Amino acid sequence: MATKYLLDTNVLLYLMTNDRRLGSTAQDLLDRDLDRCVVSVASLWEVAIKQRVHKLKLPAEVEDVLDELQVRILPVAAGHVAKYKALPDIDHADPFDLILLAQAISEELILMTADKKLLGMTIPGLAIMNCRE
Repeated sequence: MATKYLLDTNVLLYLMTNDRRLGSTAQDLLDRDLDRCVVSVASLWEVAIKQRVHKLKLPAEVEDVLDELQVRILPVAAGHVAKYKALPDIDHADPFDLILLAQAISEELILMTADKKLLGMTIPGLAIMNCRE
C-alpha cells in the first residue's frame, strides 16, 4: 500500500489559494500524488467556522475544490475519538489539531502541516511532514 497523507487545514488552504508557502517537496507531492492525500472533515468544519465568523474568505467552496481535485474526505470515526482521548498530555490546546493527530496515528497517515508546534511533536505512531520543505 502506498504511503498516504493527511493534509492539515493550513495545507488545504495553501492548496486552494496556490500559496507559495508550500515547499517544493510538498508541492511536487501534491501535484503528482494528490490521490494519495486525504482531508479530514474536521478541517472542513474548522474552515466553515472561520468563514462563518468572517475570519476567512476563499475563492471557492472547499467541498467543490476537493470534489474537483478528487481528494477523499476522511470522516471522524469513534476510533479517532478514542485515540484523541488516549493522546499523551501535550502543550497544544487546538482541538482540530488534536483530532488530526489522532486520525493520522489511527489511520497510519503522514500528517502534512506547516504548524511549528505540531512539527515539533514526538508522539508514538505519529509521522509528520513539513509542508514548507
